Amino acid sequence: MKLLPVVAVVALSTGCAAPQSPAQAVFNAHLTYDAALSGAVFYKELPKCPAKPLCSDPAAVATIQKADNVAFEALSSAQKVVRQPKASQSALQTAVTWATEAIAAFSRVVAVTKEQ
Repeated sequence: MKLLPVVAVVALSTGCAAPQSPAQAVFNAHLTYDAALSGAVFYKELPKCPAKPLCSDPAAVATIQKADNVAFEALSSAQKVVRQPKASQSALQTAVTWATEAIAAFSRVVAVTKEQ
């Protein structure tokens, strides 16, 4: 599957060391988002169910899209915050946390959908 190399790169890049800065945490979150997005696009492009052997369920695609929208908004917001030189530690932490949690949720939705 084409997704495996992307997932391996993400695992290696995010698992080696803790992020050194909020900007690095957002960069790592972006890598995770890209990997999940690749899986989501792959699933969405499958023929609509009940095609055999693989198909995409329109309800699952809608769920993926909702999770993607939240993750993308959180990531975009975090990228803006970490680029602000005068951003407070609280703002940085909040932005990074929101982005990483939203992207983790998006990744879980994609993973669960692909298993079905």
